[in-house]
Amino acid sequence: MDSVPDEVLLDIFNYFDGKCLKNVMLICKRWHSLITQSASTMRMLPLKYSSIIQSDEMFVHNFHSLNIQHISNVNFSKSIFEALGNTVQCIEISYCILSPRDLKVISSSFINLNFLSLTKVKLFKDPVESESDILTNEKSLILNKLILLKVDHEILDYMQSIQSQKIEIIDCHENAVNQESLINFISHQKHLTSLNIGEMNYNINVFFHQNIAEFCKFRLKKFHSLFCSNHSHVHQFEDNFISFLESQSKNLENVKISGRSLPPSIYKFVVSSLINMHTLEIDASSVPQENSFYENMARNLSIKSLIIYSTVTKHNFNGLKGLLSHYPCIEKLNLMDTDEFVANDLFHSIAYFLTNLKELVVLNFNKTFDPQTKIKHLEKFSIKIINNIEQLLKFIKIHDSTLINLSIWWITRDFESRIVKEIISLPKLTHLKIGGRFIANKRIYEVVRRDYKNLRTLHLIVNNYDEVKHLKFTFPLDKSIYTDVKCLYFEEDHDREPLND
Repeated sequence: MDSVPDEVLLDIFNYFDGKCLKNVMLICKRWHSLITQSASTMRMLPLKYSSIIQSDEMFVHNFHSLNIQHISNVNFSKSIFEALGNTVQCIEISYCILSPRDLKVISSSFINLNFLSLTKVKLFKDPVESESDILTNEKSLILNKLILLKVDHEILDYMQSIQSQKIEIIDCHENAVNQESLINFISHQKHLTSLNIGEMNYNINVFFHQNIAEFCKFRLKKFHSLFCSNHSHVHQFEDNFISFLESQSKNLENVKISGRSLPPSIYKFVVSSLINMHTLEIDASSVPQENSFYENMARNLSIKSLIIYSTVTKHNFNGLKGLLSHYPCIEKLNLMDTDEFVANDLFHSIAYFLTNLKELVVLNFNKTFDPQTKIKHLEKFSIKIINNIEQLLKFIKIHDSTLINLSIWWITRDFESRIVKEIISLPKLTHLKIGGRFIANKRIYEVVRRDYKNLRTLHLIVNNYDEVKHLKFTFPLDKSIYTDVKCLYFEEDHDREPLND
């Protein structure tokens, strides 16, 4: 098939329906690229990659998503609404120029829309359009999720009728005309429970340039933020940020605060005052380091999950140890890396302070780490990268009486059969997930198939060049017909039928 010209392939693909095309796109990069780049000329479009086509008769009536890219004038037409308005649930628009009229159409015509994503979208105002007519919209659209990535703030002035339960706003455009639009839009949200604001290359610090707590009508359960710019010059930025968190503290369950330019007082407020949180994500370097800070506080028993997304070093270890002592009821701990100076002390502190810990996720084990300390109730363990297999085996053997779920995300060709045998021999292990090259995964499956002990689920992540497959096996298997077990599925598409192995 490599020698078949693109034109011939397109003729063949034109006889496939949208669902078949989605499967065809998974076969190789060339076919994936050919279908996505030629979508506008094909009879049947894969739903995920559907695009606006100017000839209205080419639309089908069962689209669930629209993907609109690189169009300077979208200009939604009436026939498009009639064909798609009742069925489309997801719209993704990127690198386009929209008019206020287009934005009004989205909120009023796609009545079942629950997901809207705008990426690098600019606004164009037609001088002949009446501003009052555009802003007037009797209908209110409630989305499940809204994503705004590098869009002009002013676009939000024409989205006032859109409400959303979840909103992500990342890097609003540097050439924003009216920065107050962002605050006005957010403050009018009534159904919002999850807010993610991120600042990488462009400023959206206007969000806390005034005290928005008094304007907000929503009650957040989840709040994530990332600030990369220095806000020390902004009058009352710190007070406004804390005031906002305080106003949301009653229902706030999941919090992520990141940005080394933020003042320490914000992190201290999060740790000391947000007492109803269940999940906290924080940079190890931003954790308050003073021992006296933790000694003067009552312990927080609400936190069940702690995620540390930066390297634990000897410079921030004391702060992290204080954090572990402050949250003794943690059941899940997610760590990135540790330097060689604190690896053993860190695991000793985990075992000492977190007596309820059931799940531990680590990036890798430092080469100086010597597994000796047992985490009393550890049931699930996940490691991304293996530096030393014997080190890993020693760790899991220490926890063999409690460990029921083990995930190893990347193995190499030299992952020997004896290692697999030792792992599946753990007396309580019922779930095993392993990722790596196909050859290594095939060897693992052969070993497990012959003697799977107490194992009930084997999940293999096969990484072959540009292809990632997820294979799931449920035991016991009939060993005589194991090759016919329906076990292969693609994780990114849960609706497709499983294929035979």
